[in-house]
Amino acid sequence: MEYKKCALLLILTIFLLSISAAYAMDSGHAESKDEILADNPKTFTQLSLDINASANTFDIHSDYAFSSESDDSYVIIDKNNFTINGNNHVIDGNDKSRIFFISGGNITINDLLFINANFTQGGAIYSLGNITLNNVTFISNTANRGGSVYIDFGELNCFDCKFIDGNSSYGSAIYSSNSNTNIENSYFTSKYLDTRGSVYSRYGNLSIKDSIFTDISSNRLASVYALYGDLFIDNCLFTNITSKNAAAIFSQNCRVFVNNSRFSNLKSNISAAAMGLNEFKECEIENCTFVNLTSHNNAGAIFAEAEDENKSAAIKNSEFVDCSSGFGGAIVYLEGILSITDSKFVNNTAEYYGGAIYTSFVNLNIINSSLTGNRGENYTVLYFDNGKLFIVNSTLTDNKALNSSEPVYALYLNDAVAKIENSTIDNGEFNIYGNFVKSYESLNNALDEGSVSIDNQNYIYYVENTGVVLNLTNNLLISEEYPSRFDLREMDLDTPVKYQGMMGSCWVFSVIESLESALLRATGLEYDFSENNVQDLEIKYYPTGSTTSTEGGYELWSLNHALSGYGVVPENEDIYDELGKVSRYLESENRIHLQDAYFVMPNSTDYINNLKKGIFNFGAVTIDYKSAQNAPYFNVNTSAHYINESISASHQLQ
Repeated sequence: MEYKKCALLLILTIFLLSISAAYAMDSGHAESKDEILADNPKTFTQLSLDINASANTFDIHSDYAFSSESDDSYVIIDKNNFTINGNNHVIDGNDKSRIFFISGGNITINDLLFINANFTQGGAIYSLGNITLNNVTFISNTANRGGSVYIDFGELNCFDCKFIDGNSSYGSAIYSSNSNTNIENSYFTSKYLDTRGSVYSRYGNLSIKDSIFTDISSNRLASVYALYGDLFIDNCLFTNITSKNAAAIFSQNCRVFVNNSRFSNLKSNISAAAMGLNEFKECEIENCTFVNLTSHNNAGAIFAEAEDENKSAAIKNSEFVDCSSGFGGAIVYLEGILSITDSKFVNNTAEYYGGAIYTSFVNLNIINSSLTGNRGENYTVLYFDNGKLFIVNSTLTDNKALNSSEPVYALYLNDAVAKIENSTIDNGEFNIYGNFVKSYESLNNALDEGSVSIDNQNYIYYVENTGVVLNLTNNLLISEEYPSRFDLREMDLDTPVKYQGMMGSCWVFSVIESLESALLRATGLEYDFSENNVQDLEIKYYPTGSTTSTEGGYELWSLNHALSGYGVVPENEDIYDELGKVSRYLESENRIHLQDAYFVMPNSTDYINNLKKGIFNFGAVTIDYKSAQNAPYFNVNTSAHYINESISASHQLQ
């Protein structure tokens, strides 16, 4: 018995030590250059000679550094089936050069440090073939794409590697294009501000196992950024990461599988503190933990949109604890099928709707799960809009309002078919509220049916408020005369350029910027209105929005919105979100109601003069055009567009 206890204690001790070592690995950033590089390193010219003189294997016995005096460029490796044993030596790009350009195939690099490399693509390594990295460390490498490694039309394998303080707009550590990438037992951190991921993968499969992402900041999206492929995450840790959106994982048009992983202390300044999943083909999240995550707009942990009613996602045996956002404290899921099984939602918070979960146009199954202690201004545990809801063998208890003294229900069912079976629902006096519910069935539940209000039919209406009273300092009669040449920029009437990001929202930006230009012309003041509020209230996930659009639209929708009682609100009241799609109607004292609009029809008899008159009198106009990126409509050298034929428009701008 004593032997068994000792053996058990030894096993536990070894296990705990191994976990501690893994999580503590390289918690700091890189040492200084002098602490890493040996005295009198050899040149890149010598490194190239040494590699070319080797047959199948090159053993490194000294450090190398780029020298402006003797080196012209990076080292080219055009060998096949070739191994470099670094023996823990260092190759230094001196912030002036890439290190390796690999045109050969099946290259293996072992036990080597790459530091201070700098190039446009692939700061340290650019590879056009298969490459394997074993126990390789990358420190302070820089590129526009792939701060340390750029792989194109090959396969990248990284085992026991470290990526520290990489700097790039696309993949501060790795950029993978048309390639499969496998990463195991590796470590990612950076003191530099990322834009699109530590690992960026497009048109290929990406697998990351037993790895850590920590102390990373991004001004846009994600530590792992995947497009058009399969994404596998297993036994990984994402912690202490801040991003604009989707701090840990962003994917688009991917199959996504995330298992046995932990997400903690993540913050997105706008939406989705852990994951943003766009137009996914399939999604499975199993045995994962999401703790202390926060975002401002949509989804404290996971924002997912299938954009296909038949696409499905499954969340199994996972926990969401202390997550918070504006809508959907833990999850916002839009259009598709979602099954939640054997999972827990504890102490999550939504500032507005859906303390734990917010769905729209979704068939949702909650099976053998518990949702307890969640909070929200309204609908403290679940906001369910348009779909089929099935809850079975589950517990929904102690879900309360944030600060309201008014009746606040735990579950909201709108335009729904709902069945609840063998479950415990106890959230005080108010449990379930239904609006235009198509059918509701309650079987064998621990539920006070007196706390259920199903047969409601609430129609949306708004009373127009006065809005802001404008001082029209340039309120002149329309002039029929104007100079033969004029430029709003030279008249100090140009407005700032805005960026719609990956969202299909040009139909909103074009109208809003035209309105801002008109007000600058009329009042002499520069306005900044919320494109986000207009778009989110005009698409299908808002009750009065389009019944078909999930993102795109027409400029007339935006114009109608501005002319209606909705009006437009300042940008700082609903900041632009290129990922999330849920907003609310704002009773803003700073609302502006548009009263009139000026149209110039392309087929009018005096089109050009009418266009000039509109710009001169009212400011910049909104136009439709065919957006092209290739000949014959687009000049790749000058970025000029020219289409002299009848063709459907695809883009709007101001």
